[in-house]
Amino acid sequence: MINDILSGIPWGVFLSFLIGPVFFILLETSIIKGFRAALVFDLGVVLGDIIFITIAYLGSYRLITSIKDNSALFMFGGILMLAYGVISYIGLHKEKKVDTHK
Repeated sequence: MINDILSGIPWGVFLSFLIGPVFFILLETSIIKGFRAALVFDLGVVLGDIIFITIAYLGSYRLITSIKDNSALFMFGGILMLAYGVISYIGLHKEKKVDTHK
């Protein structure tokens, strides 16, 4: 688990610099209400992210360990991928009819 966290830290730092809607709300809050309100808002966003990541990690870890090496799941996934490929292949080769009599 510690290796996962350590390998995720660079991604977290990279993603924290991406501009999104929270960034613009943070700018607006800092301009209108001041530095302290923006700091509290930012701490709330960080805390919410930490809680969400923790819940997602713990939930997915239990799911992954419970379905590990399940051959029925592998068969279902293979059939699903095959069906997707066939449907995509058929969809690419359909001819579009163009009405030239207007």
